[in-house]
Amino acid sequence: KRKKKIPAGTHIGLEKMINGEKKTRRKMDRRVKIPARLSRSFLRRKAEKELLLLLVGLCVWAELWLRSCDIGMELLSSSPFKKKN
Repeated sequence: KRKKKIPAGTHIGLEKMINGEKKTRRKMDRRVKIPARLSRSFLRRKAEKELLLLLVGLCVWAELWLRSCDIGMELLSSSPFKKKN
């Protein structure tokens, strides 16, 4: 059975009811409303993305910083990040 399109931010219990997975309305009021954009999986994906960007940025920054130092040049020659020219 195809799921119906539900506007973002709809109550999860309500969403299930619209799709006919949930029959009663009784417990719905007690449940916490979670807007779709704040769902746990979305937050996890967002956090992972930011962490990845941070790591990449850190690597690039460290490389640039090492390049500006004379000592860094010697370190960089044996560095795995060094681009093969």
